[in-house]
Amino acid sequence: MAKYKCVKSMGSTIPVEKGTVWEYEHDYKSNSDARLYAENGDDDGGYIDITFEVMEEHFVKIRE
Repeated sequence: MAKYKCVKSMGSTIPVEKGTVWEYEHDYKSNSDARLYAENGDDDGGYIDITFEVMEEHFVKIRE
């Protein structure tokens, strides 16, 4: 999984704070473009589904 760092806080189903690290699930398929898992989260609630546009605005890739 690629890792992304939040560079701009955002409201969502769970808080997404600037500086937090998220993992991008490349193979995830849903109504949204991407699913990001909180690095220290869990599968039951530590993820967000967002569009690639929002991902580009709020996150930067830090590792492939």
